Amino acid sequence: MLGLLELRLCWRGCFRGFAYDGSLSRCDHDEYHAGVIRGLLSAMFTLGVLASALALPTTVDASAVRCRERISRESATYAQSIMKALNGCGEFVIKGKNPGPCPDATALATIAKAESRLHARIEKDCGGLDRTCGTPDDTPLSFYNWDLGSCPDLEGSGCTNTLNDCGDVSTCTQCVGEVAVNQLVGLYADEFVPSDPRSKLNSCQVRINKESLRLFRTRLTTLRKCWRGVSRERHPGPCPDPGDGKAIIKLEKAEAKLERNICKVCGGADRECGTADDLPASSIGFAAMCPDVAPLGEPSCGGPITDLQGIVDCVRCVSTFKADCVDGLAVPWGTTYPLGCNP
Repeated sequence: MLGLLELRLCWRGCFRGFAYDGSLSRCDHDEYHAGVIRGLLSAMFTLGVLASALALPTTVDASAVRCRERISRESATYAQSIMKALNGCGEFVIKGKNPGPCPDATALATIAKAESRLHARIEKDCGGLDRTCGTPDDTPLSFYNWDLGSCPDLEGSGCTNTLNDCGDVSTCTQCVGEVAVNQLVGLYADEFVPSDPRSKLNSCQVRINKESLRLFRTRLTTLRKCWRGVSRERHPGPCPDPGDGKAIIKLEKAEAKLERNICKVCGGADRECGTADDLPASSIGFAAMCPDVAPLGEPSCGGPITDLQGIVDCVRCVSTFKADCVDGLAVPWGTTYPLGCNP
């Protein structure tokens, strides 16, 4: 096929009465340019075939990718919002600024707003052109692997609604998110021994409350970003390992930070857990037994809690487990729902 420079020279030469090679012969339009046109058409056809083979996903595929990423994002955001609202309320109760119980009016308003956002955002990206779930133009559940029949539930809590459209998906993620957060917060917030707001014990309880929230939110955000990369074929799954190679490192650092920060406030003068000057678990107030649940690939969290290190280990383990269940539910296209989330 002729290059662009050759074509340009040909047309210029023909206009001046010369052949494109500079000779004084007459340019044969009928033969030469017919060949050029045939060559261009052939090239256009070849490029069209290549473009089709290398094309971006179709409109349906693109809508499914948008939808599944939206579900992952909003389910994480919703659970994080509930956790933040309950922890904020709980911190005021610990400090004696709120008589309780939680959730109070402020927390309930935050949760209601988060619930509306969850449903509206999923409808926007999964509900078709009319942005409404339950109408004929919805992105089919099978396109993003949510054709599960019913919500997979969380530890027998009753999150088992039928899945017919994206509105049911929102209901499912809402239910599992609420249960996960309520169970996690109930592990310590309902057990704390009342304490003087100016005491070291009170500061310790506040720190446990904060660090549980921090780890839960960090894990959900990190996993969501990792799955987004898998969805866009930037790196393989599952997440966090192997994932993008960064998620697992960030999560390990987050867990180490939880232990370091709690021990610094609750571990006595040496700011270390496992030494004689630790605040006693009985003084802090915590569940007597850590729940018998197990994060993916880890041993069970279950066992008696007798000291500060036991509290730290239980908070880390259960926070990880609950976050993994919320995350695993939201990405059926990338992984199977962890069996331990609903044995």
